[in-house]
Amino acid sequence: MILSPIRPLRTLAPLAVCVLALALPAAAFAATHIVKWNRSVLLDNPNRGGGLDAVSCAPTVAGSRALLCVAADVRGDVLVSEHPARAASFWQRQVIDPPIAITGVSCPSTTLCVAVDAHGQVMHTLDPLGGAKYWTHPRRVDKSTQTGGGFAGFAAISCPTTTLCVAVDNSSNGQVAVTTDPTGPASAWTLTPLGSGVTLDAVNCVSATFCMIGGSDGYYSTDPTGGASAWKAVTSLSASDSVIAAVDCNTLKLCVGVGYGDAGAGLATASSTPTAATWTNSAVGSDPPALGAGVLDSVACPLRNFCVAADAASNVYTTNFPVRGHWSVARPLKRASQATLSQISCNQTICVEVDNRGTVTYGLVKVVLPRKTTSSTTTTTTTSPGSTTTTTGTSTSTTG
Repeated sequence: MILSPIRPLRTLAPLAVCVLALALPAAAFAATHIVKWNRSVLLDNPNRGGGLDAVSCAPTVAGSRALLCVAADVRGDVLVSEHPARAASFWQRQVIDPPIAITGVSCPSTTLCVAVDAHGQVMHTLDPLGGAKYWTHPRRVDKSTQTGGGFAGFAAISCPTTTLCVAVDNSSNGQVAVTTDPTGPASAWTLTPLGSGVTLDAVNCVSATFCMIGGSDGYYSTDPTGGASAWKAVTSLSASDSVIAAVDCNTLKLCVGVGYGDAGAGLATASSTPTAATWTNSAVGSDPPALGAGVLDSVACPLRNFCVAADAASNVYTTNFPVRGHWSVARPLKRASQATLSQISCNQTICVEVDNRGTVTYGLVKVVLPRKTTSSTTTTTTTSPGSTTTTTGTSTSTTG
């Protein structure tokens, strides 16, 4: 039997070749965010009684690159910078309330900052970079006293706009101080007690029509000027004797509170419906590696579903899923930190953390784009007289 030689396949007419490429994107994932932190800078010498206990960075304005951050210390000074990422020399010290500790500061814009102190006093400036002379003299708004004497003082302040500020005090009946005229006299403030035994530590107002308060419980109000009846208890942390030490709301659809319980562990609570009872409690840093670590002092949510929390030892924790309670492990900002109190403030582009050892740490908020995986399916059909051949192949590529 003689076999015919094998000849190369020749394509004869009519020939139809069809190539179909289908791009099938993998399941889409939303972009996440991180904070890229710089080295810490010493602003206050702790060996001379210095220490920072409050900070506020004004919101960024579309089309403007202007930055403004104000840190406050325990000696009645504020330190102001429009270049918070740079050296200590770029922070301007302004002595505005010596020797009383400034316990809270809020800057709703680059042209207004309002501060409160440990004696129940309020002061403001319309030119934060202009120096101490542009701050008003302290005006006593809250005359409440502590058991055993001394002023109870304010614990925190939040000004969502230039026409509304809300502060909370350390009194035994949990008073809320509200004004619609932050640049006005002391009489422009109204004090409202929430009830005997109520402890307040934190306040955040996302707008003029929504505020959250933290302390022994969480409270919200859609009418902050409406008096005691306008504040509703809505959440608490899961541990017994727990305290909501800080709270932040990015929008009406995200509020996050952080604090600690009697076991010394950091705790968080979050909700996408903060006016309802649907809050998720979670442990953050539940096994503190050092004294104060894991005990959360502060939180900021600069973007929807992105929050940064700081503990007493200047460790930070981040989450892109706050309502699910998925927090990162601790990220130390300083080597062998001796801090026992830390505060943080973020806007959409930066975060600034300060501690009671007098250091400030700057971070840049960065977006992390999802990795894109694309599957391509190719089908080739070859037709010749008397036969049809179909070949299918799949390839996958990843970018990002």
